[in-house]
Amino acid sequence: MQLQVTETAPVPEPDPLADWEPQDIAPRLAGGNIRWSVVTTLIVLIVGALGLAYWAYQRTAAREDTPVEVSLGGDIDGLLASLSSLEALNDALVAETPGLESIDITDVDVAARQLFDAGGALPQSQTEARYLAAGAAGSALDGVRLAGEARSYLLAVAPILETPALETDPSVIALDDAVRAFGDWQLWFDEVRTALPDNVLSDVTEHLDVLSGDLTSILGDYIDGLREDDQAAAAAVIDDLSSRLEDVHAMLGDSLGRTRDLVSQRIGETRDALARLQGL
Repeated sequence: MQLQVTETAPVPEPDPLADWEPQDIAPRLAGGNIRWSVVTTLIVLIVGALGLAYWAYQRTAAREDTPVEVSLGGDIDGLLASLSSLEALNDALVAETPGLESIDITDVDVAARQLFDAGGALPQSQTEARYLAAGAAGSALDGVRLAGEARSYLLAVAPILETPALETDPSVIALDDAVRAFGDWQLWFDEVRTALPDNVLSDVTEHLDVLSGDLTSILGDYIDGLREDDQAAAAAVIDDLSSRLEDVHAMLGDSLGRTRDLVSQRIGETRDALARLQGL
C-alpha cells in the first residue's frame, strides 16, 4: 500500500499595514504632546547667544579704535614722573652721597610694570604702541636693576675699604691682642667679600679676592714688626695695606661711573620711547 503525499500551499501572513488609515496629528499637537516650554527656552538661549556675540564684536571694534593716549596716557605720565628718583640715585652713587640708601626707586619699578601690562593689553592692531610700551618699560626696569645692585654693592663694600684701626706701637699692645684685632678685621673683610653677588662690579670683586689672599702674609709682617719692637716696620705694613685699600676704592669709583653711564643710557631710552608713544 502506498501513501500519497499532497503538498499544501503556504498561507500568506497578514499585512500589518493593510488596515492602516492616515490620521490627523494636529489634534495631538494641540493637545500638548510637544513641550513648548523647552522650545521656548531654546529660542531664548539662541537669541541671547547671538546678542552676546554681537556685543563682544562691538566692544572689540571700539577698543581697536581707541587712541593710544586714552589707553596709556596715565601710565606714560606716571613713568615719566618717577624717573627723577632713578636719576637722583644714579648721581648719588658716583658721589657716594651720605643717605643714598634712603633714595626710593620702587616707584620707577611699579610705574614701569604698569606701563608694560597696559601696553600688553592693547589690541594687536596697535603693534607699534605695544612695542614702544614694552621697550620703555624694559629700559626703565633695567636701569632700576643696575642702580639698585650698584647701591647695594657700594653700601656693603665701602666700610671694609676703610683702613683698619690697628695699633703699631709695640709698647701699648700685646702680640696676642694685635693678632686678635687683625684677625677680627680680616674675618669681617672676608665675610663681606664672599657675600658679594656675582656679575655686579666684578672687577672690584676680583681685586678684593686678590687682597684677601695676601692678608695672611700682611698679618705676619705686621706681627713681626711688633715682635721686633719696630714700630716703623709695623706702621709701614699698615700703610701699605691702607694704600691697597685706597686703590680698590678708586677702582670702585671707576666702576660706579661706568654703571652710571649705563643707567643714564637706559633712562634716555625710556624717555625716547615714551615721547614716541605720546606722538602716536
